[in-house]
Amino acid sequence: MRHKATSPFARAGTPARPSRRLPRAETAPAGPRDRLRDWLATAPILLLVVMVLVGDPTRAATPTLTVDGMAMAGQRFVVGGTGFAAGTEYQLRWDGDGKGMPRVRARGDGTLGTAVRVPRDAAPGPHVLDAIVRLGNGRQAAIAAPVASVTVMVMTHEAEPTSVPTPAPAVPTAVATPTTIPTPPEHGHPTPTPSAVAPAPPSTSPPAAPTVAPSPSPSHDHGGMPDPVACTGYPEHRVFLESQGWWVQTPGQSGTDFGHVHVGMCFPQAQRVSGTVTLDVRLTMHHNAGTLARLYGGIETDNGGYDLWNVPVGLTCPHDTCVRWVQLRVDTTRVPVDGRVEWRFRPQVKTTDGLDFTPSTGWQTYLVNGGGRPSVDYRSRDEAIARGWYDGAGYANASIMSVPLAPLTGTWSSNVILDRGSDGIPITSHGIYIDPDFHHGDKGIVVREGSGPYRGTVTINAASLSPGAHRLVLRADARDPRGSTNSGLLVIVFYVAQ
Repeated sequence: MRHKATSPFARAGTPARPSRRLPRAETAPAGPRDRLRDWLATAPILLLVVMVLVGDPTRAATPTLTVDGMAMAGQRFVVGGTGFAAGTEYQLRWDGDGKGMPRVRARGDGTLGTAVRVPRDAAPGPHVLDAIVRLGNGRQAAIAAPVASVTVMVMTHEAEPTSVPTPAPAVPTAVATPTTIPTPPEHGHPTPTPSAVAPAPPSTSPPAAPTVAPSPSPSHDHGGMPDPVACTGYPEHRVFLESQGWWVQTPGQSGTDFGHVHVGMCFPQAQRVSGTVTLDVRLTMHHNAGTLARLYGGIETDNGGYDLWNVPVGLTCPHDTCVRWVQLRVDTTRVPVDGRVEWRFRPQVKTTDGLDFTPSTGWQTYLVNGGGRPSVDYRSRDEAIARGWYDGAGYANASIMSVPLAPLTGTWSSNVILDRGSDGIPITSHGIYIDPDFHHGDKGIVVREGSGPYRGTVTINAASLSPGAHRLVLRADARDPRGSTNSGLLVIVFYVAQ
């Protein structure tokens, strides 16, 4: 229980003041001159309060808070800010409560920055982080209205959904609003709910117009709360793609074993994009004693490559499966050309033997920023590539020439290439699977397995599958002379219509 502190000016034993009220002296009503005099006396005080709260109005900018990516309960994320009153101390609050939240003082240029730990009992979904002014001696400002606020998306910890919902009927430009955000099961493969956006049919040639009419975008303000696993709520149609790199000990050999590293996201494969594109990237490590140091990469064009992001991560997971989310806001106008381009996401793992273990992606979009930019395609098709890479072993690549974007109703086919990439050692085996769970010895539906590389066709018969979400997994393995196997796996989430 909280008690009001005793006044420091009260003497011990001082009796309580009598409670009866004294008669109030009669006063004449205030005239116009008296009201003017009172207002003039009060105005400087009010102006001082306003300047403390928002700074000098002649030079104040709008205070703005920003957060670096999404967070999980109990984990830290970085908060930054601009436009705050220089030298003023602010109290951060989580959903209106400052308990456990830091105080931060604005720098001379009006910026601020600190780390915030998400409350351990924070529910998944959007939460509001705001800042209020604190006066001298740590007192809260009399006017406790926030001067700035930002929405923070809290992701759930890793847990497997109990079931996979079946697709809703396709409705043009409609967006399904999920009530929860499913997270990946142990093996890191998503089991999302399907998007209610009417997806475009697969295509192997550049579209003359957007393949999906964009629905109103929440722009990650979480008014519509994009779901980064189910791929709903984004401004264009997206499909969950994942690139996995494996470096495991070859059975019967004595090589090193650094498990898996995955990079996956709802990606606008084969879509037209422009301006700033927001990507919610899921990084997964499984039985990997190395350190996932950073996520870096950029966009490859016929005019050269452009490095656009480099985010420190610092994730290690030697015994279990660990997930870290990173949100990227990629300004595509920094790329000086339009046309089909390739996005490359590279999670770099530093292994305990001092080597690099870095899978990567090769996923396609069309840039349409205009403004007189030349339009040149980097590739001739909407290919999706996963590249497993390890020092000395080069690339083991799994690629598909088109991705199933629409719910399947009959048979669907595409050409695939499961082979070595640049500087890669020879591929010794390959496999194509539907809904495998390799971590528990379950290959799911084996579409094809064989020795050596494979260049040919994969066919999916939707009639043989239950309605809902499924995973198509392409895998290329290369046995290294050092006693380990380097693998590249491409995971594609597709849907079977009801």
